[in-house]
Amino acid sequence: MALFFPKLRAVSIAARFGVAASRSVGWTGGKVADEQKKETKSRVFGARLLSTLVVWAVVIGVFVSANAIAVGVAIAVLAVLGLLEWRKLWKGQADDWCLWAMIIVGAGYLGWWVYSLSSNEHVAEDAEWVAILLVVMGSFGVRFRRPIEGSEAIVSVSVAVLGLIFLGLMFGGGLMRLANAGPTPREGQWFMLMVIAATKFTDMGAYAVGSLVGKNKMIAHISPGKTWEGFLGALLVAQVGIWLVRWAATLGGADQLAWLPQGWILALLGLVVALGAVAGDLAESLLKRSLAAKDSGHVLPGIGGVLDLIDSICFTGPLAWIFLKLVS
Repeated sequence: MALFFPKLRAVSIAARFGVAASRSVGWTGGKVADEQKKETKSRVFGARLLSTLVVWAVVIGVFVSANAIAVGVAIAVLAVLGLLEWRKLWKGQADDWCLWAMIIVGAGYLGWWVYSLSSNEHVAEDAEWVAILLVVMGSFGVRFRRPIEGSEAIVSVSVAVLGLIFLGLMFGGGLMRLANAGPTPREGQWFMLMVIAATKFTDMGAYAVGSLVGKNKMIAHISPGKTWEGFLGALLVAQVGIWLVRWAATLGGADQLAWLPQGWILALLGLVVALGAVAGDLAESLLKRSLAAKDSGHVLPGIGGVLDLIDSICFTGPLAWIFLKLVS
């Protein structure tokens, strides 16, 4: 038949070559895309690692200073920067005056805690209630002068109060309470360092293990990158953070953490901190996804903003303080 229809035969051969060529191009394109994806992933990992090392250098520098004011100011600055990013995330969706009330009251609350740490007095123990009261009353006061437009007033007041609680009280106040929890200021700072180390080791464990062997998605609709393998890695690596600081606390001659319950209680603390860190990270992912924001900022390459850095500590600081109260 091909003898009588040479044109038909030529078309058939061309079609076969076309299919093969398209498959080759598709395979090549897919390979290039995979290579680009791997390169991007490596670049992000490198940027994240560099930012993490810089952050740890700052944390250790402040800690080594053994200066209660420096510790308090560092916590307060991070908390205020987080509040500013919170305002940026909600700008256009909540009343800006309510958000500024949150920032001003939050800064005053954190300043009161810095004074409390520097004077070694527990004068800020009940300041949370004052801060919440001021933000609630201030936000409602702002809305009294605005026209009622649907649920805008409720959203504005709620966002301001939630931001104060999440960043001012849970992060800032939580760490300040840990630094103030020991028999001496220095022993309290060591306990705070232990909780921070366990928290960030949880984050690093989840990221590293999830990137290497993660396959089973954990909560894909909130954070597609988180896997159950990463979660298990987080629980294990958190223990490294706990026991590394526990060992370091004995190096100066005096055991700075001898006042804490030991053994399995510390291991349990590591588990509580790890679970809290994962929950805090997911909470911020839920917030960003709800607001269609990839990161809270761009201060830290590979990590994002300050809020992306401290989200997990917002949960672990208060949890560790409550755990200490229960086991002491």
